[in-house]
Amino acid sequence: MPIEGLYRIAAVVPRLHLGDPAANAEEILAAYNQAVAEGASIVVTPELSLTGSTCGDLFRQNALLHAAIQAVSKLRKGTEGKKAALVVGLPVRSSSNLYNCAAIVQNGKIGQIIGKKHLSNAKEKLLFTPLSAESKNSLSLDIIIDGESYTLLHNQEIFASNNWTSTDNFAIGIEIGSEADAPNPPATSLATHAAQLIINPMAEMETGDTWRQRKTQVCAQSTRLKCAYVSVGAGTGESTADGVFAGYAVAAVNGTVVAESPRFSIQTHITYFDFIPRWLDAERTTSQFHAENPSGLVLPEYLETVSEPTYLHLQQNPFVPGNEQERATYFDNLLAITATALARRMEASRSKRLVIGLSGGLDSTLALVTCANACDLLGLKHDAILAITMPGMGTSGRTKNNAVGLANALGAELREISIRESVLQHFKDIDHPADNLNVVYENAQARERTQILMDIANEVNGLVVGTGDLSEIAQGWCTYNGDQMAMYGVNAAITKTVIRQLVEYIASKSDTKLATHLRDVNATPVSPELLPGEQHTESIIGNYDLHDFFLYHFIKHAELPENIYQLACYAFKGIYSEEKIRALLKTFFRRFFTQQFKRNASPDAPKIGPVSLGARGDWQMPDDTAFTPWIIE
Repeated sequence: MPIEGLYRIAAVVPRLHLGDPAANAEEILAAYNQAVAEGASIVVTPELSLTGSTCGDLFRQNALLHAAIQAVSKLRKGTEGKKAALVVGLPVRSSSNLYNCAAIVQNGKIGQIIGKKHLSNAKEKLLFTPLSAESKNSLSLDIIIDGESYTLLHNQEIFASNNWTSTDNFAIGIEIGSEADAPNPPATSLATHAAQLIINPMAEMETGDTWRQRKTQVCAQSTRLKCAYVSVGAGTGESTADGVFAGYAVAAVNGTVVAESPRFSIQTHITYFDFIPRWLDAERTTSQFHAENPSGLVLPEYLETVSEPTYLHLQQNPFVPGNEQERATYFDNLLAITATALARRMEASRSKRLVIGLSGGLDSTLALVTCANACDLLGLKHDAILAITMPGMGTSGRTKNNAVGLANALGAELREISIRESVLQHFKDIDHPADNLNVVYENAQARERTQILMDIANEVNGLVVGTGDLSEIAQGWCTYNGDQMAMYGVNAAITKTVIRQLVEYIASKSDTKLATHLRDVNATPVSPELLPGEQHTESIIGNYDLHDFFLYHFIKHAELPENIYQLACYAFKGIYSEEKIRALLKTFFRRFFTQQFKRNASPDAPKIGPVSLGARGDWQMPDDTAFTPWIIE
């Protein structure tokens, strides 16, 4: 089952033979062939990888320079019949100037040779000449390789692959080594000229925390430029006269580190990552990243894609970081955002209390914790929270017990108001048989609960805190003017799968009494509890982990339904059948498109994660959009 537009990048740190381009070409070619066998579209090696970066004054010697050109010729012949592009570093003399260059070799041809513009230090400036747009225009910068003439290019130019599908438009930019540290690095211009992948061949000595700083920089650049960024550092074969080179390679896609290599390895090592360029285009569109037209330079051959996302950063729950430590920081920040937002709204509305319907389910549990955190920020006692449990036709003893336990553990005031009699009276008023367990039977309970909350809030000068989550909002799994309505929604940008993890995270930091109830809430099947007997939400609309996965890739990456299906099949292989995934994807799109009217009338809520459906800025669409084009067969 191929995934359209999937490219594999190989970051190669070869075993270096300092000052021996022929031996280095052998190492690089062997690694290139191995990467091609693994499906790599582009293979990247470090800065000056054909000679080593620490040759010093040997760079002025014709023997080394000629050997480097011969090594490029060898690589050119070694890539014949292969479409994967190879990026190698070498010194190039043109006229009386010496340039630090990166060459792209592909299918027996040399595509482009790019010269470094920003030189890092006095030592490098003594050896090399910076290649700028001005020098390119004023000097003859042609070199001869195997009888063919090539013109050196400055690295403000990008290279576009013609292997474009209906959804792909893939362009590559190169900045060399310390150019990444320039005040205005070439990557900025490259990205604004539509490059989705920035390649940085680097030679940098390891000093203390250098690798961590480089990782942070790569991550930050990929975030700022909405791009994929790969940095490949020179290895341990460099001279140790002045320092050690760690051979560190790191890649990030739009702010997420997707691949890292080992450091201080003596032998050649290859690090892979997969990415889909159109995801970055979708992100740039959403964030108003205005890209200019690419320069039009084209690689000699098409780049091939891969079908299996072996090295694609594909999470089952893409709404949270995969790293445990990062996840804890993310959760702390998320809790701080919601608490601050609620505290600010409470101040602005001059409310004295927070009124919340406490069911003993996941959503109201997290909302209750948020209310407690907001009270802490405002210096209020937790009895400023008025938690109301409203047992109805399907309320279970388990959820009611947890509601009572949670309120007591957090010090909130708890009231119990049964809705049974008022709902039965309502059925009589509208001539609805009490034994007709249809949508009226269910929604009447949800609306009765909302009326109680609103009226009591008026009575106590309170603010009704909404508990509905992003998963429910996306699916419209709420009662219009019932649980869909509140005075402020604290969970509206948090998915059900994230809430489940958050509740467990809060439990891990809580005292035994509170943690016991939090964990039991997490262990309770999700249910609206509006009908007598058991009623499980996921048996009705489908599994939330799949729906949240669909939502992320539909909104964040603007993916086609068929591609979302393929991605889900890979991500949930062995967990859900392909038939079930396809069926739930149909359900997702049908419900998403037909329930927009509820989202348009939702209360204010803070934006938190990478996807939000707030009608006032994050997601706007007509209520009556046809959904049939999005339904897959």
